[in-house]
Amino acid sequence: MQEQSPFSSAIAEANPSQRRLRRGPLAWAVLLAVLSLPWVASAQAPGPKFPQPSEAARQAPLDIPALRIAVPVLNPGLPKDEKTWEKKRVWPELRRAEAVHSAHRIKEALLALNRFESAIVSPDANVSADLYLLGEILASNGEDLKIRFRLLDATGALWIQPSIARYRLPEGWHRNNRQRQAKPFDRVYDAIAAAVERSLAHKAKQHAATVRRNARLAAQGKAPKLSELEKATVVRRLVLARFFAPELYGAALRESGSRIRLNYLPDMSGAEWSDIESLSARDDAFSLQLSEHYDQFAAEMQSSYALWQKDSAPAAREERILQGRTATQAILGILGAAATIVAAEKGAGTAAVVAGSAVSAGLIFSSFRNNAKRKDQVAELNELGRTAQSSVAPRVVELENATFTLTGTVQEQFQQWRRLLRDLYPSNAEDFEAVQIADAGLQAAR
Repeated sequence: MQEQSPFSSAIAEANPSQRRLRRGPLAWAVLLAVLSLPWVASAQAPGPKFPQPSEAARQAPLDIPALRIAVPVLNPGLPKDEKTWEKKRVWPELRRAEAVHSAHRIKEALLALNRFESAIVSPDANVSADLYLLGEILASNGEDLKIRFRLLDATGALWIQPSIARYRLPEGWHRNNRQRQAKPFDRVYDAIAAAVERSLAHKAKQHAATVRRNARLAAQGKAPKLSELEKATVVRRLVLARFFAPELYGAALRESGSRIRLNYLPDMSGAEWSDIESLSARDDAFSLQLSEHYDQFAAEMQSSYALWQKDSAPAAREERILQGRTATQAILGILGAAATIVAAEKGAGTAAVVAGSAVSAGLIFSSFRNNAKRKDQVAELNELGRTAQSSVAPRVVELENATFTLTGTVQEQFQQWRRLLRDLYPSNAEDFEAVQIADAGLQAAR
């Protein structure tokens, strides 16, 4: 159901002037200015629409290598100038927590595709993966969610150009979906997953063609070539191998700008490579634990976050409508004739209307945080936002003859873990598959 333009109601109140406004050049200036305002009457915001894959397409198997996709914690999209946060209606603590929550939701949507061997949330793009889904929150106010995303593989090749998934909740969404399991912005996360699936299906066709071509080359006694999918999986493994044993595998890769190129395929049948594979398996297990930490974080904030979304959706809608009216009043005031209409009918100057509307918009924005009934939820979201990427529980790494404790932030623990593995590799004295990782609290309980 469309909302009536506040400009049309202002004109309707001034019938004597309506004919002059229609015929004069001033009317055209007003009309063009109003048409440029950021009104969106429909429930669905404008922008690219991502079609959902059919159920049949979802079930069709893809003959591709096993893939791991990582979703680094999203860029929260905070303006650089902190002084503008309040003006731009950004709650920084909440947005930082949302960056984790949205990464978790994207990961869940990707897992639902049943196309990946594993999908993880990671602190950044330094974890080992075949594909990386990078994202940034452009807008989130309870009514609208807008996320910019792109997809890269382990070679740095861009699979999906920067794209935007967005959705505007229809009025009354929470009331109408009270009994359903749907969450407010499922469409955004499903749209991102659908875009990834389409890109993956395209690469799968290329991979199948390469496999067929390699069969012909083999029959002719010629060397086969790697598909883009195979290159991504091989480069992923070699990046770790180069980190652990640069003297053995450093020359296999070269970096060219933002891309990683494959120089040659090293021997992957010897004992050295077997050790690399064992280290890689433990590294995957550790990054999976980090992903579970983010899963727990998202679960902890879900209740308070859902309340914020429920309270903020109608408030954001009201503010959007109010800002549209405010902008209309401002244009009418600038153009003069319309300002006279408003002043005559309302008995107040346009400047006063604009100022009053701006104050009202600010009050709407801060209503959730100032609501005494929501103080516990506000405190929880503030705390979660402050700790989203800070210290986590220490982790204990158990070796055959030693124990190491990893401490600090998620990134710091990951860096300590990687250094430990690199130090262990040259000794060749450790059974890497026997390396155990546990939460320090669980370790103490045992």
